[in-house]
Amino acid sequence: MLHFRSFRNTDIPGLVDVWNESFIGRGCSQLRNCSILERYLFSKPFFDADGLIVALEDDQRIGFAHAGFGPNNNETALSYAAGVTSIIGVRPQYRNRGIGSELLGRCEEYLR
Repeated sequence: MLHFRSFRNTDIPGLVDVWNESFIGRGCSQLRNCSILERYLFSKPFFDADGLIVALEDDQRIGFAHAGFGPNNNETALSYAAGVTSIIGVRPQYRNRGIGSELLGRCEEYLR
């Protein structure tokens, strides 16, 4: 059964798998493990798990999208005036089912 929810720490290995299956074009980096995501995303004080939406079919991670906010003018805190959806990835065998569109819609709702 297909469902969507916010990120949980146990999602990390599944997100690495989704990344490696989804982003295979020229210039895309494959992830050997979760270290890069840990260092540049999850460990940051401004990371909000609610902005990382995970798509699951049963217990398998099949897609994800990440939305967030940038800094205020003084770069001392986040500014909620404008946000961005940074990435959307869906495993190839699950594409063309509206999953990416649903992930985008949920990111937009989070940003509102």
